[in-house]
Amino acid sequence: MDYKNKILLFTGSFPPPFAGGSVEYLHNLIKCFPKDTVVINTSHLSKDDCKKFDDEFSQKLIRKRFIIHVLEGARVNVLKKIVCNLLWPLYSIWIILKLRPKIIYVGEYNISLLGVWLVKRFFKIPLVLFTYAEEITQLINTSWHSKLLRYTIRKSDAIITVSDYTKSLLIDLGGKQETIFKILPSVSSNKLVVGRDVVEMLKLKYDLEGKEIILTVGRLEERKGHVAVLNTMPELITCNKNLVYVIVGTGNYENEIRACITKNGIEDHVIMTGRIDNADLAALYSMAKLFIMPHRELDNGDTEGCPTVFLEASSHGLPVIGGKSGGVRDAILDQKTGYIIDGKNKLEIRTKLYQLLNNSDLCSRFGENGIKYTALLTPENNIKRLELVNDYLLKKQ
Repeated sequence: MDYKNKILLFTGSFPPPFAGGSVEYLHNLIKCFPKDTVVINTSHLSKDDCKKFDDEFSQKLIRKRFIIHVLEGARVNVLKKIVCNLLWPLYSIWIILKLRPKIIYVGEYNISLLGVWLVKRFFKIPLVLFTYAEEITQLINTSWHSKLLRYTIRKSDAIITVSDYTKSLLIDLGGKQETIFKILPSVSSNKLVVGRDVVEMLKLKYDLEGKEIILTVGRLEERKGHVAVLNTMPELITCNKNLVYVIVGTGNYENEIRACITKNGIEDHVIMTGRIDNADLAALYSMAKLFIMPHRELDNGDTEGCPTVFLEASSHGLPVIGGKSGGVRDAILDQKTGYIIDGKNKLEIRTKLYQLLNNSDLCSRFGENGIKYTALLTPENNIKRLELVNDYLLKKQ
């Protein structure tokens, strides 16, 4: 079916410079549609951040400075929040009436839905909601967000979600099983060829020659569990003086992580790279012994829907260790591609790290299983599943 210029997407965050599992999930789907299929209404930071990307991207982006991600609300001033809550619903009404899309996507629960539902009531345009986990668990108990979120879960024509865990959350909140479709996060079908020169450069830059690398990739946030790994390092180092923990990413928990490094006296065994490009990241995956992110659910409900980074690490042949919260069981096959553990249990973290660091055969077996498991989780396969949902909705009309 021809979707040319027929899908309108409202999302609070889209590259660049936004990063994270949910952003990459949506980006990996949308980029696979034929050119000019989707019009994307999203936020705008600065021309320097966006212009090159927007010019080269296969879909049209309409960026507005008043748009903020719903989970950023607590970190912006009240005036900006009020402006977003007023203007985005009004703008969504205007752009729907102007473009008359065949399908509306809402990339995560957001305030554009106030306008979307108003127009939908008259024009019966199918609505597809994308859900992850954190926006559900954090907002469901707030005042008026809860009412709009529950209504949207009950009334959306289709909901795309990332794991069995999030699917069960949606059903508990009134979602209909027949309208909820699970599409796991994808990993690239075109792996970067790791250049020997890039590997050698990273070894020189970070003094990694002869080192055994534990790797974590992701935003620096409390729920990711970096500190829990750092607290096991002093004991692990006594058994392996060449052990190095490499942390890739940026985020609002950086100061706490650095303080933990200093407190444990392990400055010589931890490297924080900040944000790096894909070539450097692929090289680090090729150099690492294993991947770990002992995530946990925070008291405010912040958790992982289906941590894409575990699938990415598995696709590079690394054994993975992750926390047991959220939708991790779709990302890690316990004792097949890695271990699912209690992310708050220091003894369990240390034990599983020690087992993998001292058992190359087990690492290889987990890595091989991971490559097989992720082989079909490609953007191309995922877009085929999404197109089937689109076809189903349009035929229902």
